[in-house]
Amino acid sequence: MFGLTVDDVMEEFRKYNRNKYLHSCAETYPWRHDVLYWVICDLRREMIQKNLNEVELERRADKHLKRWAEKVRAGETIPKPVPLLSEKVSEMKRGAPGAGHSAAMEMLKRLRSGKPNTN
Repeated sequence: MFGLTVDDVMEEFRKYNRNKYLHSCAETYPWRHDVLYWVICDLRREMIQKNLNEVELERRADKHLKRWAEKVRAGETIPKPVPLLSEKVSEMKRGAPGAGHSAAMEMLKRLRSGKPNTN
């Protein structure tokens, strides 16, 4: 279901882990499919909490995909990832003007350069 395999999930998991710093939060990351947001966020949490290895992650990915497929067959819909209240709904990337993290980084840059705050 969803046209996704465990290999697809693991590929997206690795890609997200490599590039997550480019986005203000997981909800603004450009997921290929909404179910990937839910599966990969669960996998990351489990990986950290349980110190899972690659094989265990693949097993968990399979279980998560099957669980979501069952939910969809039962008539549920996959919720869209919704950014935190502090984030703008647009797909704002870190370092972009207005991103929560970028304002702090800009201030740090000014402080390190010795220039006074001009705001």
